[in-house]
Amino acid sequence: MNKASYQVETLSVGQLGTNCYIVFDIKTKDAVIIDPGDDGNFIAEKILSFHIHPHAILVTHGHFDHILGVYELQEILHIPVYMNKNDDFLVQRMKESAQHFLHRTIVEQEPNITPISTKKLSFGTIDIDIIATPGHTPGGVSYVVKNADMVFTGDTLFAHGYIGRTDLSYSRPLDLADSIHTLFALPPFYILYPGHGDSSTIGDEKKLHEKGKEV
Repeated sequence: MNKASYQVETLSVGQLGTNCYIVFDIKTKDAVIIDPGDDGNFIAEKILSFHIHPHAILVTHGHFDHILGVYELQEILHIPVYMNKNDDFLVQRMKESAQHFLHRTIVEQEPNITPISTKKLSFGTIDIDIIATPGHTPGGVSYVVKNADMVFTGDTLFAHGYIGRTDLSYSRPLDLADSIHTLFALPPFYILYPGHGDSSTIGDEKKLHEKGKEV
């Protein structure tokens, strides 16, 4: 199967404009949802409009702006949610953190998480490799769809030369640097889908990173 048979729909959700991705095989309609950061009902309506078959929700890391819509979506679709267990503490803080940053009462509940226990997941015809990319958070991961030449990086690596913040008490700058190095080892033509903002390619971001080191 080649990348032409996949489609990626990007939805900007929540007050922080998180990218929620709906990835599906055009032929079989197998699908996964990555980072439903808010508006679970809206995301579900979009999924229904595409007439696809969602198998799972994948979370890149545990920050509230990437998981606030997960419970609602999970209740509607009845599918599992996968996340690295090292970010469980962030899920437990979801309501408190969201209320602090969004200045509104949070009624959303914590999702039921299935810990990632393997380096690869398969959902119908969609095969996903899981790369540990900690630093921004302890349990950060990136999801690679090799057959489609694309990677979903959460808040580890963004377009235009930006990288994840590491000024949080649990963040580790050296771990983030290692994670970015790992991502740059992917083929340069891979499309990079970050947690916020525009998409890019691994090659373009690697060039910007190397240029920045020269300055």
